[in-house]
Amino acid sequence: MLTLLWIIQIISAILLVILVLIHSPKGDGLGAMGGMANIFSSQKSAESGLNKLTANIAVIFVVSSLITGFKIVTLPLPVIIVCLIPIVGIFVWINRK
Repeated sequence: MLTLLWIIQIISAILLVILVLIHSPKGDGLGAMGGMANIFSSQKSAESGLNKLTANIAVIFVVSSLITGFKIVTLPLPVIIVCLIPIVGIFVWINRK
């Protein structure tokens, strides 16, 4: 079980890095010096979906880190289920329309 959580944590960390790099830049950043800030443009619907996906992957990463760090895996199954109820609420809140 602990190995599965480590695998989930590593995969979610890699996906999180990739998703953050895919996001379009919000500010000028270093592109303002060379006048290259307005090269990239994005669609709002794609950006919204990307934001939700990034938030979901971030929640998965944080939850797997907390479960691994606090060794929640060693607790009885009913206690683990009670601990996961607020996490389900977070997923529902992120994915609301």
